[in-house]
Amino acid sequence: RRVPGKIAIVDTGDGTRLTYREMLDRAEAAAWRMREHGFRRGDRVVVILPNSWQFVVLLFAFFRLGVIPVMALAGHRRYELTHVCAHAGARALFAADTWRDFDYRPLAVELEEAVESLEWTFVSGEPGDRAHSLDQLLAPLELLPTQLAELADVGVNPLDPALFQLSGGTTGLPKLITRTHNDYAYNIEVCTPVAQLTEDDVQLSALPIAHNFGLACPGVLGAMFVGATAVLAPSPNPLKVFDAIEREQVTTAAAVPAVAQRWIAHEAEHRTGKLASLKVLQVGGARMPDELAPRVPEVLGAMLQQVYGMAEGLVNMTRLDDPEEVILTTQGRPVSPYD
Repeated sequence: RRVPGKIAIVDTGDGTRLTYREMLDRAEAAAWRMREHGFRRGDRVVVILPNSWQFVVLLFAFFRLGVIPVMALAGHRRYELTHVCAHAGARALFAADTWRDFDYRPLAVELEEAVESLEWTFVSGEPGDRAHSLDQLLAPLELLPTQLAELADVGVNPLDPALFQLSGGTTGLPKLITRTHNDYAYNIEVCTPVAQLTEDDVQLSALPIAHNFGLACPGVLGAMFVGATAVLAPSPNPLKVFDAIEREQVTTAAAVPAVAQRWIAHEAEHRTGKLASLKVLQVGGARMPDELAPRVPEVLGAMLQQVYGMAEGLVNMTRLDDPEEVILTTQGRPVSPYD
């Protein structure tokens, strides 16, 4: 509401650009439609979407209505999803029609038949015969003041779960990690100043925003909190990402070490000159090799910020003004004084 006309989301996958006003309007419209459909506060749903504007708008709709998303990954298949849907007691599934040559629609039918609690599937693109259209759910709709008031009366409890992250542990099946509205807001609020993210930034999300790192450390939700612009990339491929960085004048991005290495190798070989706007590269998800860390400022021209965190809550970061040895050889210290 503070910056309604500013671009909030740029989706490099389909070219969609949404202002903050448009994003909020679509989220409230989706929340209203879900309420009309039969969703209620406390319902669990499983989300299997790639980085996209639909993902972000849907997430705000869930938060508005008190529906609790389980953040599955686009790479999950029947083995993981049957377990996750059943364990969460999920009422609905939200998925893409196809992603990287995989068709989710037959899988959604199998999951509905296998998991007793599943009642509905919403699919973006071409939903097929049995699923509802996610695109229609997220379409613009001007709500009446009485409808907005009814949404406001839902009364989401900040101590209730906001979402379930999935563990990336060594066991075969992922475990559900509960994050409340209060603790997730706190997660974002303490990560944002350490990352020095402000409304003047343009943030690139090329890692899965279903992960805690890409979602809230400070991630795409951090960008929304401060009024920055979030650029969503469906893949970290440097051929596409570097064009987006130059076109949108991206100032900050996040990567795992393997992606950082790929970007460094590509820039070292081709000298694209497309990264002039990039000021900060966060690297986390795994230990950054000491020999690779100096290459971030040398080749990419960005400051390195190392991140070590876990979906349960603890997040550590190097500070941008830390001594060089700390930045290049450690994964920082807690962002919260309580850790």
